[in-house]
Amino acid sequence: MAVALFTVAIAATVMLCCRFLARQGTASPEPAATARVVRPGPPPAPAATAVTPATSPPRAAPARPRRRPTAPRPAPAPKCDALLHPALPPAESLSDDIRLILGLTQGAGYDERIRAAHRLGKELGVDELQALYWFLLRKDAGAAGSLEHNALRNDVLAALLKQAAGPPYGLGELMLAIYRDSDQDPVWRGYVVQYFAPFYEAQWPGARQDPEPGAELRAAMEAACWDAVDSPRSCVAGAALIGVERLSRRYPDMQRDRIGTAALSLAANPDTSIQTRVTAIQICGATGNVAALPAAVAVAQDSGVSLPLRLAAIAAIGALGAQEHRSILTAFTAPDAEGQGTPAAPSAAGRAGTDNGRELLRNAAGAALRRIEERAHE
Repeated sequence: MAVALFTVAIAATVMLCCRFLARQGTASPEPAATARVVRPGPPPAPAATAVTPATSPPRAAPARPRRRPTAPRPAPAPKCDALLHPALPPAESLSDDIRLILGLTQGAGYDERIRAAHRLGKELGVDELQALYWFLLRKDAGAAGSLEHNALRNDVLAALLKQAAGPPYGLGELMLAIYRDSDQDPVWRGYVVQYFAPFYEAQWPGARQDPEPGAELRAAMEAACWDAVDSPRSCVAGAALIGVERLSRRYPDMQRDRIGTAALSLAANPDTSIQTRVTAIQICGATGNVAALPAAVAVAQDSGVSLPLRLAAIAAIGALGAQEHRSILTAFTAPDAEGQGTPAAPSAAGRAGTDNGRELLRNAAGAALRRIEERAHE
């Protein structure tokens, strides 16, 4: 089963230049006709007078379309030290939208604030950046755990990464500060970790250089990614694992082998958070890590674990397994089948023992069996 997390679209643009060749022609005059000598009879026809046809003026070459001048890339915001220690600028220096986002407009609700975040421009100034950095870094006890508050911060961070001149100065340091602060909302920290890979790609689009501007920040970002991956009980490990797997496809020095080892360790560790374990099993399946098969089989047959985890394990068996694994999957396809293993625990998340849960397991097993059959006939 194709994993939606790793579908990557590559856009290619082809520029076609058309040239027009002007064709210019002039008519040549015909030579004069000479008198013909004829035998006696009718008088000879008089000599024809040469007539030069009018020469048409040369056709003008069609005008070539003018190329639009390429707009220069906007200059990035200045490297202002205030962005490394963001504080709230005076409210009067901020635009209406920035004040809305920050919650400084009395009576403004979530819908108004999120719309303002979506209107953020791509050439923000220092005061605007400083205000938004302050907002992202601020720990609001009243909004802790709020889905709306975290969604608003998520969209602001996304807008900052879309600046026309690239990631603004201090954004990488801000993201690292949020991740390293264990007092931050854990959901918000997870959101920030999800943006490590997009930031990395935008900040360092090419191969590593020596010496390289921002090398210290780059090393710190890589270290933070791996630190998050090595935190199995944290909700950020799964997001970090997705990020490093994505980066490893573009940057050879991101140690793809290490990613496989980390994914296998997280998938097999029962202490790993459910969300991270699901992600790890999915990555093992998507990357062809056959060493994860025993762990996937054990999880699939354990009716005491959550339904999403069992579904991910069944999909991984379909991606990695062979004919000898068919019996494991067919155990799920019979009516009212639970699969092999212990009876379903009443507290198991996802309610695998319900009719809907059994149907999901049957469908997943059927899809996995088809994948194994397809590979057998390739």
